[in-house]
Amino acid sequence: MFAFGKRYRKIEELERAVSVCRNNAENNYKDAAQGGYQDFRTRYEELKANGALDARQREHYEQLLGELEEAMKGFWHTNH
Repeated sequence: MFAFGKRYRKIEELERAVSVCRNNAENNYKDAAQGGYQDFRTRYEELKANGALDARQREHYEQLLGELEEAMKGFWHTNH
């Protein structure tokens, strides 16, 4: 039961990071949205590498990561 609670907090952490990133993007806070995306991506990769996410969770967060990555494409201050 303890392991379930621990896993739930980790998922909640990722959901919160996605929400913050999306909210910042919707409000056109480009730097904050980019930072939130990087935080989500980093934490997701850590959890994935540690085996803390099952296959269904990995699939869900990979999809969210792809959606956020697509949304962040236009969020740069300069075009290179």
